[in-house]
Amino acid sequence: MINRQITDSIRQRLNKGKVIILVGARQVGKTTLTNQLIADYPAEQVFSITGDDFETQRLTKMPASEIEALIEPYTCILLDEAHKVNRIGDIVKALVDKYGDQKQIILTGSSTIGLVDKTSEPLTGRKRVFELYPLSTNELELYGEALRSRLPELLTYGLYPEVVNACDEIDKRDAILELARSSLYRDVLDVTGARASGDLVALLRFLAQSIGETLSINEISLKLSIDRRTIDRYIDLLAKSFIVFPLMPYSRSDSSLRRSYKVYFWDVGVRNAILEDFTPLEERSDTQALFQNFVIAERMKNAHYRGDLTHYHFWRSYDGAEVDLVEIRNQAVHGLKLSYDGRYMRESKLFDKLEPTSYNEVTPDNLQF
Repeated sequence: MINRQITDSIRQRLNKGKVIILVGARQVGKTTLTNQLIADYPAEQVFSITGDDFETQRLTKMPASEIEALIEPYTCILLDEAHKVNRIGDIVKALVDKYGDQKQIILTGSSTIGLVDKTSEPLTGRKRVFELYPLSTNELELYGEALRSRLPELLTYGLYPEVVNACDEIDKRDAILELARSSLYRDVLDVTGARASGDLVALLRFLAQSIGETLSINEISLKLSIDRRTIDRYIDLLAKSFIVFPLMPYSRSDSSLRRSYKVYFWDVGVRNAILEDFTPLEERSDTQALFQNFVIAERMKNAHYRGDLTHYHFWRSYDGAEVDLVEIRNQAVHGLKLSYDGRYMRESKLFDKLEPTSYNEVTPDNLQF
């Protein structure tokens, strides 16, 4: 059992009259984590259902008195895939208002498309939202030489729990391919419709091929012949499904620099699976981009779990000089140059004009998250 960093943070907020909402991509370990949480309650006091069940949908048609009678004997109510339940926000609001801290309600979902959006207004002031990502290197207790030695594996197959636990490279490849092909962006297709699947796959492949590159909606639209508004909507939905995340440029004044951005994947194994490319690291031409993606995602995951209030950007000058990651904490600017083999370390004097608090180089030899 791998201990997830976020577990203690959730436990500290249980039984305080707040709904716990746990969101994250499919198969990142939400079920395992919630099973740990509900194990703190006597089994007979736990009411566990899933939004996939036909019987669960009956909740949407029940009057409040029947729902209250149904859950009356229990102190912990767990609803998995809660975003599939109509009126989930209104139903849970009524229960929280009636029972307060007498009953702990836990909702999970594989995206924020339905769950957080549906509960945002009804549960204002009544919820705590937690995000769960693929495993982190800290959760695997990988540091120093142990991390460096496993880096080729991690950059190739990623950090989804099933992939990490697979016994060999063939099983790892099969696991991440199955995830990427069958279920990863099912929520996006549910929203956009099956007819949009061709455009969505084309966009995902383009984004996978373009990690680390500065993109614009106009550029993507021209290359893929997809409407700009559609692309903008798809990227937003992919981000809400915890598949990709945008990285915006950092600028104190020039808004023209903010028209383009970069898109990275929360898991580089998913990225490689979309391209169906598991070439050994020493034979790849995209190792630098994979390393950048991996480091940025790891820093963001671990900072989120620690509760750090950090904003993330990249910086680029008009002459092409770049700082791969700019972290803003407490108004302090920290620049990071990321290089797998030290060949991309051209120092930028222009970045010094921003008076950064720190500017460091990150390589496989000094990785820490």
